[in-house]
Amino acid sequence: KYQSPAISKFIPIMKGCNNFCSYCVVPYTRGREISRPFDQIIDDINKAINSGHKEIWLLGQNVNSYQGVISSGNASREILTEDFSTLADMRSRNDKYIGFAELLSVINKLDGDFLVYFTSNHPRDISDKIIEAVATLPKIAKYIHLPIQSGSDKVLRSMKRPYTVEQYLRLVQKIKNKIPNIKITTDVIVGYPTETEDDFQKTVAVLKSVGYFQAYINKYSPREGTAAHKLGDPIPWSEKERRWRILNEIANNKST
Repeated sequence: KYQSPAISKFIPIMKGCNNFCSYCVVPYTRGREISRPFDQIIDDINKAINSGHKEIWLLGQNVNSYQGVISSGNASREILTEDFSTLADMRSRNDKYIGFAELLSVINKLDGDFLVYFTSNHPRDISDKIIEAVATLPKIAKYIHLPIQSGSDKVLRSMKRPYTVEQYLRLVQKIKNKIPNIKITTDVIVGYPTETEDDFQKTVAVLKSVGYFQAYINKYSPREGTAAHKLGDPIPWSEKERRWRILNEIANNKST
């Protein structure tokens, strides 16, 4: 889905991560979550729109947990949201932060011909308000990137992913019910150290069930300093390749 830089503008809204998935180095290399101030993001988006960009990508390791500081200045005072009559009203109630759903609502009101995409989401943290924003706001693309990583509860526990496959599939169904034309993409890891053939077949079943618009399938490789590093790397690369090809054929309708 990613377009050329001439079309797309990628705007970080936060850095770091608080989740400590067993295979990921981000919390160690980039630290805990820090959200950029709301006004800075709006300024960056306005500049991108004025430069002719048609797609705005909001980036963060877990955009769902965005909590941006509202500055005390007047730059965004006239930007209205569905939930608050003005940003000044938010300040008068001592609301110091704006959440991700409110950020999307504000961006939707900016002038210009553009669509907003965002990545990545965490299945634990994508809220009903965020789903409602995607469903109802015309400038928010009907697109959600929702990493599953594995279709096995056992592997998810080892990965320190705090949801079950059943919970994930219920969330997918909720999104599809609310947004019938939604395009859902995902991330999957094959060859995680504890992944058996049975675990892999459960991932196969999930990909067949969901029918993703696209899946980004990654072959596991150990990262020093992560919790999974101590598990070693027992699955041969050739087996990871085989599993990758099977999932890629199912999810992306190609075998190369």
